[in-house]
Amino acid sequence: MGDSLVFLSEASSLSGTETWITDELIAGGFQAYLTGLVGVTVDFTYLHLWNQPSRQGITPDVLVVALGTNDMHVDPQTGLPLTTPEAAAIVLGTWLAEVPDACVRLVGVAESVAGWGLDVTGPGWNAMLVATAAAHANATYVAWEPLAAWTGGGSSPHLTPEGRDAYRDLLVSAATSCQG
Repeated sequence: MGDSLVFLSEASSLSGTETWITDELIAGGFQAYLTGLVGVTVDFTYLHLWNQPSRQGITPDVLVVALGTNDMHVDPQTGLPLTTPEAAAIVLGTWLAEVPDACVRLVGVAESVAGWGLDVTGPGWNAMLVATAAAHANATYVAWEPLAAWTGGGSSPHLTPEGRDAYRDLLVSAATSCQG
């Protein structure tokens, strides 16, 4: 489950071929479902994408959550993020309580991206993700710190093709780490 970083990493290979995260996971033995939508927040994903009628009765063995960028993005009008790590922690805690036996990976946000103010808000969000992972029986925090060249020198969380390949690899690795 993720935002535009997941969405944009879906079909953007340096070789110019379509490389889907779900294809890579299926080839690795998973029955995979992926949601990555531009602009989504933790609240929106939990309320509208996670709790879909089509998902009812499906309890995942593995859940990778790669969200936060839109929540913590500093609004240019107010100078404040759209929500707080504390508010998101409540939603994530509720969400993870629904999958007590799943192997969960919570993907962090890039603290080096100044363009959206993530360099200011990111450390607090990543600390919250670490704490949320520690509160779940089988969750792990997965750090994401892209090279500056992948983010326009730190000006945007959106990635170059090389960065998209690296992010896709991180997500696949996060999921497959649950197999061992």
